[in-house]
Amino acid sequence: GGAASSPASPGAVPRSGLGWLANHAGWRANCALEPYSHPVAGAVACVRVLPGRCVAVGDELLVSYRHLPELREARLPPWYAAQLSLRAEDGYYAQLRRAPPRVVFEAPSAAEPNATVRVVEHGPWRVLWVGRVEQGMTFHEREEGTEEGRGESPPALVPLAVGFDYQRTMARL
Repeated sequence: GGAASSPASPGAVPRSGLGWLANHAGWRANCALEPYSHPVAGAVACVRVLPGRCVAVGDELLVSYRHLPELREARLPPWYAAQLSLRAEDGYYAQLRRAPPRVVFEAPSAAEPNATVRVVEHGPWRVLWVGRVEQGMTFHEREEGTEEGRGESPPALVPLAVGFDYQRTMARL
């Protein structure tokens, strides 16, 4: 786990370990990112080969990024923070991994017997479900520093950020 400059700042004082050189591979990972205390850069992520895995000269270093959703906001890599703020498919999936689902509405369906109508929130996204069928999604922007359920007003709907699947469906009609 030596240190190197990030690709954005060649020749600069190291601010990270070699973790930025590893690519995401999920279950195919041959390495892991682990905390490392660098004498100059401080706390960084180093790449460590997983037990039972071999990495030969020229092999790609592959890690799992599943640790990212647990990081505090200030520690997020800029590329991941940018994904979380997207008002499109990638933003929804990033929030799905980071924000635990929270049911904001639930009631028996008047139209569908034995079904429940639910609205589930994942970060700024809200998804409407009738039974097990997703019906639509919306994006809601929260004012900085506010949290719903604590006497604050609910997040504002952003009508231009329509759920991606529904844009495709509507375009075909």
